[in-house]
Amino acid sequence: MHNGRATVTVERDGDSLIVTATCDSLERQIEIVEEELWHTKQQAEAYRSQLEESVKQRSNGVWPTLKWLFAGIAAGVVLTITTTKIYGSIRRR
Repeated sequence: MHNGRATVTVERDGDSLIVTATCDSLERQIEIVEEELWHTKQQAEAYRSQLEESVKQRSNGVWPTLKWLFAGIAAGVVLTITTTKIYGSIRRR
C-alpha cells in the first residue's frame, strides 16, 4: 500500500451533495502508468517504422537479385564459350 494524502471535499448544490475525493498515491500511479503507456506507444511506433522499412527493402530485393542472377548466367556463358574456343585451338595443334 502507498501512504499518500487522501482528501475529500463535499459541496452542496441545492438538494444535492457533490462529493469529490482524491488520493495522491493513486494519482502518482496513474502518472506512472500513463508514462509507461507513452513509452510503449513510442516503441510500437519505432517497431512499426522498422517493419515498414524492412518490407520496403524486401519488395525492392527481387529485381537486384534477378539482375545478379542474369549477370552470373551471362558470365557463365561467356566463360564457357571462351574456354571452349581456347581448348579447341589447343587441341587442334
